[in-house]
Amino acid sequence: MAWAGGQVNNPTQADAMKSRLQAIEQDLSKNWEKRDELNRTAERASTELKEIQERGIGLARSLYRYSAKADSLQTRLQQMQERERSKSAAMARRQGQLAATLSALQRMARMPAATLVAIPQPPQNTIRSAILLRATVPKLKDEATRLADELRTLKALRANIAGDSKSLAKTMADLEKERLSLSFLTAKKMRLLEKTRSAEHSAATRTARLSARAGNMRELLWALLKQKQSPELRGEDFEPPPAAGKPETATAEPPTPPRQTAALAPFRLPRGPIPALGRIVTAFGAKMPNGTLSKGVYISTRPSAPVVAPTKGRVMFAGVFRGYGNLVILELPNKDHVLISGMAKISAEIGDEVLAGEPLGEMAPSTSSLPKLYFELRRQGRPINPLPPKAARRNKVRG
Repeated sequence: MAWAGGQVNNPTQADAMKSRLQAIEQDLSKNWEKRDELNRTAERASTELKEIQERGIGLARSLYRYSAKADSLQTRLQQMQERERSKSAAMARRQGQLAATLSALQRMARMPAATLVAIPQPPQNTIRSAILLRATVPKLKDEATRLADELRTLKALRANIAGDSKSLAKTMADLEKERLSLSFLTAKKMRLLEKTRSAEHSAATRTARLSARAGNMRELLWALLKQKQSPELRGEDFEPPPAAGKPETATAEPPTPPRQTAALAPFRLPRGPIPALGRIVTAFGAKMPNGTLSKGVYISTRPSAPVVAPTKGRVMFAGVFRGYGNLVILELPNKDHVLISGMAKISAEIGDEVLAGEPLGEMAPSTSSLPKLYFELRRQGRPINPLPPKAARRNKVRG
């Protein structure tokens, strides 16, 4: 190509360069448009994810309320049914006694006075029997009145049982409706994340390798922290943490309980930082069947109960880990770590930034035995009591 004074000598070459320049400009324009469209798509996805997060938290709260109401109604129904059985049995006994006494009175009333004299017994016994039966009549009237009152009470009790049974059926229907809505929303979130994510897949693969190499929870946390500091870490680079001076045991209480409670910024519904509604069946530090002490708490939940993040944090691990089953590990803003396991399904993924109350998974739908959720809190790698002192003393938890 020849140049003269900055001009192209060959007009054909000049036209070719001009065409190439126009093609490049068009490609650049298309790329800018594509980038702008991708940015808009990312913004829409971010907005939709935020809406899904907020809606998910609202649905989880609604599920908690319906579950608490269902528990209350079931307890009330059981108490009323027991009371109804007790009253029915007592009334049956009293009716039998009253019927026997009335039968005796009726027989005496049908006997003429002259016949009483002919009865082969001393006259004073006959007179005494008549006096006793006459004195029994007012008592029988009082007993009949009390029996009528008991019958009215029993009738009202049965009406209350019927009403509460109806309320319970509606509550259970509402509970199932909200659970299905939450499941649909979770599936929608997962589909959206699949479209907007790619880098996290490699991180998830590396984390799966780490979990396969880790011998216990302390080693897994150590490896996850190393991976966070060095994202290029591969599963083959796993090395166990340095040996601690003491074996891993449950700490009786955190060093500063007030700071612990404040730092958790718990999802309160309506008390305590807890990931699921239920009853604590194994407390922190309790002796386990194998002789060790519990490093966390076990919570008996309703079937298919939602499991939520007790506080905001980042998902460091989501998957199966030996001895824990389905496990989610959250890193909190204060660098503590929350471990939640026992779920049948996990809806969180590694790298998720979750909010307090955001669904993480769902318990098993088993009705033969109540599923149990495991909840553990670790500070500097060591287990501490995950519940504030007041909540730890109660065996009922309400989220």
